[in-house]
Amino acid sequence: DWSSDVCSSDLPNIVKKQFYLSMMSIWKKRLKAEDKNQIDLAFVYQNNDINSIDEFKENYKMNSGKNIFIFSHAFVDSVKYVHWSLYSDYYTWLYETLVILANKSKEHNIFIKAHPSEPMYKCDITVKSTINEINQKYDANFIYLDKKVHNIVTFDMADSIITSNGTVAIEAVCYGIPVLVAASTLYE
Repeated sequence: DWSSDVCSSDLPNIVKKQFYLSMMSIWKKRLKAEDKNQIDLAFVYQNNDINSIDEFKENYKMNSGKNIFIFSHAFVDSVKYVHWSLYSDYYTWLYETLVILANKSKEHNIFIKAHPSEPMYKCDITVKSTINEINQKYDANFIYLDKKVHNIVTFDMADSIITSNGTVAIEAVCYGIPVLVAASTLYE
């Protein structure tokens, strides 16, 4: 009966197990893009071009350095919804982050993934054009992910992840990947 569970010394384990099962259910729904309140999930977890590390390696040239993934944001989407940020907007964050990392881009694989909703917004400046500009101006070697790569593939490969404040940060932490954010997050 319930009273024996409540009085049991195993209560912390019971709560942990229930919490774990609840979180796993939410996680599985997220990976299947079943949460209809999160439109971006369908763009991230469905109809991907690359679904394995082997497919990734067939499409992108890599060196023997660390694999760093930068998850960008749509430059004009919810620019001021965070409590605090080190940068005034997402474009400035990406541009200045790439400038800081430009020298490291030759010894490490630094992949940049545009926000899945970027094509929905009318913006003359894109993640790809920003990367191209930085690569030319600073003789950098950033790699734009021009194919739709499943996030699990990036998690399986990543030594670290950088983002301004996206939900990818909390997903990556669940995989034990160190994450650097530059702004407050919805889940702090």
